[in-house]
Amino acid sequence: MADEELEALRAEKLAQLQNQQKVKNKLKKFLKKSKIMKLQSGGENEAEERRNAAEQMKNQILAQILDQQARARRNITINIEINILK
Repeated sequence: MADEELEALRAEKLAQLQNQQKVKNKLKKFLKKSKIMKLQSGGENEAEERRNAAEQMKNQILAQILDQQARARRNITINIEINILK
């Protein structure tokens, strides 16, 4: 083999290795981004669950201390606020 042919093969192999490395790096970035997105969405779900649990606990406490008419007035007020926010 001539030096020129050998040099061409080396250059071709180097280009292949560089392309493979670029693909690996892109894949790593994609997987890292996907993992971060999963963690963020998981954190949002946990925060929402905590908010729901706190709201449920608040409602249970209010149900114990408010009489039925007071609860009815409170629920009407909440429904009005929800409709305004929509």
